[in-house]
Amino acid sequence: MAWLLKLTILKRGGPGLHRSVGPFFILLILGQFCDEGLWLIVDVFTGSTGNYIGW
Repeated sequence: MAWLLKLTILKRGGPGLHRSVGPFFILLILGQFCDEGLWLIVDVFTGSTGNYIGW
């Protein structure tokens, strides 16, 4: 999936767009880690496990 997204970005916007959207995807990954870290801290203090946002 990542290579398809990269290919699409390169075809539509070229190397300039590819360089400019890089930080966005890095921030998505860091945001996921921060979210998981927050739930880990909540689990430690409350003694519960398996916290998630469910539908």
